Amino acid sequence: VNGTKVDSMRVRLPVGKVLKGDDLMAFKKERERIDDLLKQEDGNSLKVASAKTDSQLPN
Repeated sequence: VNGTKVDSMRVRLPVGKVLKGDDLMAFKKERERIDDLLKQEDGNSLKVASAKTDSQLPN
């Protein structure tokens, strides 16, 4: 912290901002949108590309 070595388990950090009202609703909506995108990707997480080499191409 500020150029001084510290024990990372003992450092006190500021408390996060508590969202309320419209901000909380917007956050939840965005989180749900991102979760939906991640669910769509789960089935296609492995993608493989292939290409033919010169020896495999017809003359």
